[in-house]
Amino acid sequence: MGSVIRGYLDFEKKNKNHNHKVASLDVLNPESKKFLDLIGIEWEDECYFDKHSLDMLVSNSDVVLIHWWNHPLLQELLMNRELPESRIILWSHISGNADPNSFSDYILNFPDKMVFTTPLSFATGNHKQRSDVKANNTTFIWSTTGVEKLIEFKTSNENSANTQKVRIGYVGNLDYTKLHQNFFDVCKQISGPDISFTVIGPPTTQFNLDLKKYGQSLDLEATGYIPEFQKFRLMSEFDILLYPLARNHYGTCDQVLQEAMALGVVPVVLNNEMESYMITNRVDGLIANSIEELVENLKELIANKKLRETLGINASTSSFKKYLISSMSESWNIEFSALMEKPKRVHATLASRFGRILEPNEVFMHSLSTYAGVFELHKNAVEPHQKQIWASQISCLSGSPKWSSPTKSSPSHFSFYFPADSLLKTWSELTSGKI
Repeated sequence: MGSVIRGYLDFEKKNKNHNHKVASLDVLNPESKKFLDLIGIEWEDECYFDKHSLDMLVSNSDVVLIHWWNHPLLQELLMNRELPESRIILWSHISGNADPNSFSDYILNFPDKMVFTTPLSFATGNHKQRSDVKANNTTFIWSTTGVEKLIEFKTSNENSANTQKVRIGYVGNLDYTKLHQNFFDVCKQISGPDISFTVIGPPTTQFNLDLKKYGQSLDLEATGYIPEFQKFRLMSEFDILLYPLARNHYGTCDQVLQEAMALGVVPVVLNNEMESYMITNRVDGLIANSIEELVENLKELIANKKLRETLGINASTSSFKKYLISSMSESWNIEFSALMEKPKRVHATLASRFGRILEPNEVFMHSLSTYAGVFELHKNAVEPHQKQIWASQISCLSGSPKWSSPTKSSPSHFSFYFPADSLLKTWSELTSGKI
């Protein structure tokens, strides 16, 4: 998401469409600070802890664009703090298809305009249940860093002379809330003397353990996090993007898929909703219904250079049609102009509806869709045996990486930001398998 925002701001600054400022609730990373200073965009960070500064930024803005996902600080702010009169667009950077990365009714109805990053979000349960009037106040704009910048790397790929091995790569978070847990098993099944693997991205503890266990038997280079220019240079040398993502992952319109396809790298994926929407099977990539089929697709692609070339050309053509940053900017210009026709207003908080400030554990529960009930039942249980029953139900979630993750909107994520909330601490321990 940071890459998308930086790319968009750079494009806007050069084209002088609007005057943007950046307000981060948490600490901006050094890369973003340096970038914003370089292109001349004003920024403030740690705004969550400075209500006066945040209110001034909101008041002085014609439009407030909230880059939203189920982040604890952002959810707490929107539910408990009344912002000054404003025009608010909320741009969701998650698909919202499953808890804990889902759309609550409150979030869907909070802004003046709700913008999805993918049309897949229109199929989520809470959105489908909305009235026509409220649903009509929702649209989608593809999120992209812009594939225009990849033209020079695409040429490098086409002219590459290294054809000794079939080069297979993965790019992205090495976290099993995103990457399928069978990743190394897939690599083992297709490995051979003519196969090399490159894995790019920041590792997690579990991935490093698996790499140590399985990586020695593979011709595999794990680069860790690397600068963008180096990343694109390595990606341009791939023949195949091995991209088996976890079922019910949180992605929307994946930047890695956009970039790999633009570079003419053939994506091989599972039939998750996002990937199936972005790729046309056997036209610009291969989509598998299972891990077993994914392995067979990879073996076919490895053996058939002509198929790789055809799919790669189609993938590049498709990506350059759909993922231009100029198109994304034009869509935002339309939305900004339309919203400027409306007066600023105060956006009601959940706290105002309840007549009190919500506790952090309540903010977490109100951030959920289908699973809110089990946490509420656990909280309200009086008898010890009832408490234990619902605690056992919550602990079952620990088998899912998205619920046991220290981030990704899990109870542990909320507990990190609100450590004084004892109930969040208990839920964190239950969903992470500690109790």
